[in-house]
Amino acid sequence: MSESERIGFIGLGLMGLGMAKNILEKGYPLTVMGNRIRAPVEDMVGRGATEARSARGVAGNATFVCLCVTASPQEES
Repeated sequence: MSESERIGFIGLGLMGLGMAKNILEKGYPLTVMGNRIRAPVEDMVGRGATEARSARGVAGNATFVCLCVTASPQEES
């Protein structure tokens, strides 16, 4: 992956937050979308990530998108 890649990340739960932090710490532009709990989103924005309010917004700002969600219903939605 080149450093010109823009990454989107959906699912900032227990596992996803750590993964997203690692991506951001490596210097990649990161767009995130949270779900119910605001604290992880605010943490990532404070570290330099951009927040999107929808999956479409994440995809529109990313070369590719990582999902870290619980199960297929969340992935499909």
